Amino acid sequence: MANRAAQKRKIRALQSFHRLIAGEERAVALQTAAATQQALAAQAKLDQLNDYQLEYLQSMREQRGVAHIQARSRQLRFIQRLDSVIQTQRTACHNAEQSLDHHRRHWAVARQREQMLAEKLNRAKQQYQRQVELSLQRESEEESAVRLAFEQGLSGPGSQRVKVC
Repeated sequence: MANRAAQKRKIRALQSFHRLIAGEERAVALQTAAATQQALAAQAKLDQLNDYQLEYLQSMREQRGVAHIQARSRQLRFIQRLDSVIQTQRTACHNAEQSLDHHRRHWAVARQREQMLAEKLNRAKQQYQRQVELSLQRESEEESAVRLAFEQGLSGPGSQRVKVC
């Protein structure tokens, strides 16, 4: 009985710890999802900037005439600023990807820890259940043995039956 009580306390402690670890795993999963969104948003912004640059360069190539020559210097300065913005966004994308990789690794560790604890908890529950079943089986066998001994003692040679009202 004392062993079963200790086993039950162990299971309750494991359940509490599992809830804590599962909560941490969920928090890390949410952080990973946020990092994923940030990386996707950074990449989308970079894609937009690259597309805009391509369109702008295409429109520059199509321009002709005197106005084109006068605007050329201004357009080149704009392209240089756009290149700088694109480089900054590439850096932001790279940083977002690194952050996402970090969060993914952290989540994988948290998930593995949660799964290992869940398995340990399940094993402890199964062991406890087997212990309870064995205990019930022993009690049942002892009860049957006592009943059989009692019945044999009453119906054995030289015994008298006593009527109980």
